[in-house]
Amino acid sequence: MDTWKGCDDWLQFLNVGNLLIDGSGENDGDDCIAINGGCSDLNIANIECGPGHGIRYGGSGYARNITFEKITLDATKNPIIIDQFYCDRDHDCKSQPSALSVDYVKYIDFEGTSASEEAIKLDCDQNSGCHNIIMDCINITSAVLGKKIYASCNNDIGTSLGTTMGTRSGRYVLHIWSY
Repeated sequence: MDTWKGCDDWLQFLNVGNLLIDGSGENDGDDCIAINGGCSDLNIANIECGPGHGIRYGGSGYARNITFEKITLDATKNPIIIDQFYCDRDHDCKSQPSALSVDYVKYIDFEGTSASEEAIKLDCDQNSGCHNIIMDCINITSAVLGKKIYASCNNDIGTSLGTTMGTRSGRYVLHIWSY
C-alpha cells in the first residue's frame, strides 16, 4: 500500500475502543503505530513497520487490553517501546504523575529487523507502571551485520519466557517465546 508512504504516524489512536485492524500495509514515517490516552480493546494484526519507529505509547490516561499480532519489522527503529518518561526536551525527563497507564498489552508473533541496538524498551513510571505485558514469539534480528541488539525493562510487570540472544548469518538475534 504505497498510499501510506511518507506519513508521519501511520496508525494513531486517541480515545478509541473496541477496534480490530487486520490487514497488510507498510509505513515508512515516524511512528508506525502510536497509542495515546483513552485507548482500550484494540487488536492490530498483519502490519509491516519500518524503517521508521515501531509501536509507541504517549499522552496521559490509559492504554489497556491491546494486542499486537503478526507484526513484520523492516529496519525499524525501536520496534517495541513503552517510554513513560519521554519528552521533547534535551534532558532526561523525570517521573510524570500523568504518565499513560499501560495494562494488559500482548505482543505476539513479531518478526524482522531492528535498526537500533535497543530493540525493546519498556521504561515504565514507578507510579503509573506497566502491568500484564506479555511477549510471545518475538524474533528480532539486527538490521546491521555484526551489531548487537538488546531489550531493557524498568518497572514493568509481565511475562516473557524463553529469551535467547545469539547470531544468525552474522546478525545478532533477540528471540522471546512463551509456552
